[in-house]
Amino acid sequence: MVAAVSKSERARCAVLFALTCAVASNAASAAPPDQLKRSTRAPGIWLNAEDREPIGTELDPSGPTASPQASKHDGFFMRFGWGATALRSAQLFTSGVEPEKARTLPSRRYTGFGSTASFALGATPFETIVLGGEVSVHAVNQLRLEQGALDPLAGCEECGYGLKHVSVGALALIYPIADLGLNGGLSAGYVALEERTGTEAQTRTYTGIVISPQLGFEEFVSEQWSIGLVVRLTLSSSSTDEDPAGRDTAKIELLSLSGVLTLH
Repeated sequence: MVAAVSKSERARCAVLFALTCAVASNAASAAPPDQLKRSTRAPGIWLNAEDREPIGTELDPSGPTASPQASKHDGFFMRFGWGATALRSAQLFTSGVEPEKARTLPSRRYTGFGSTASFALGATPFETIVLGGEVSVHAVNQLRLEQGALDPLAGCEECGYGLKHVSVGALALIYPIADLGLNGGLSAGYVALEERTGTEAQTRTYTGIVISPQLGFEEFVSEQWSIGLVVRLTLSSSSTDEDPAGRDTAKIELLSLSGVLTLH
């Protein structure tokens, strides 16, 4: 009787063990897709979450992926510029302090060539649009009289005449095509013009307003840096009351070509 009971118990245990294995096998095969993951050793091979060993290799046709911020005009913006400029200046002298006695005398015009440098700092609050500020300096060390009867250097061939044009203003740029370096913009603000006259470098300072449209093209040389060229037309109107006999007004036109280095 004992032997019979033992055989019966062993048969029952075997049946229960077989049923348990079958239920576990069905549960494993019915695992939801989110329990599967890609092997960290072999891209492209899908394995069970419990089996982390790759069963083969597969080439990834996409290759290495670039940074999502690469070669885009977004985020922080900083630009350095250096170049050459051509200047044309027209000076008007208004005699007399009282308006009813004021008299504008014939103008004099100067032309010359010099150098320019600029620095801009800003951000891109909207895609492809840059807003910020800019400082620009134009310097012409030797100007040539084009016309005018009021040349302060008349009869002094050795005297020098130069101008330094410094402007500070707000800058707005737009890159119409996100993946292309073509851009255009406008800056406007305050200008200080320093006039140097004579061999003793006597100076006179003008203040006024300036506006400067520009057009450029840039090419990315790394993920965030680009180089390019910018053509700029600068127009300013400034005046000074340093002459007790009246007011001097200077109207300046500057056409410049600059190489730029930009951090996007």
